Amino acid sequence: MNNLKTFVEKILNDNSNQQFEFSLGLISDSDIKKIKNLGFDTSNFERLIDTYAIKHTFKHHGDFYKEKNRGQINVITEDFNLIPLILEKGMISYVGKNQQNLDVLQYEYIIGEILYFYFESIRVNRKGKKRIVMETMYKRKAPK
Repeated sequence: MNNLKTFVEKILNDNSNQQFEFSLGLISDSDIKKIKNLGFDTSNFERLIDTYAIKHTFKHHGDFYKEKNRGQINVITEDFNLIPLILEKGMISYVGKNQQNLDVLQYEYIIGEILYFYFESIRVNRKGKKRIVMETMYKRKAPK
């Protein structure tokens, strides 16, 4: 699959409940340094977006009217192609642990008049597989 938008569309049209993953590759050296400043060594970690994250994002942040009532803007499939840019240029912070007790990082980045929020968790499984996996994404109008 050549881009995230195509992968997202595949997931949204799939009713099989199968788990699919899209790899953004190994964490870059510059990202390793930024994340290390937050207290985490992510050397040799792979960055992924999976079925769960996509479905979660659209279920909770994809409806125009619900997001408008929250003061936010609904996520659309094209937004996923912006993720590499958000990760590269965004301001990163540690936001704590999620319900699975995994450490979660947040990225914020303004593109045009929209402020994007992207969240990912740091995961190491029992076999030692090292991954950083998308949790969710949402957006709102950027402050002036």
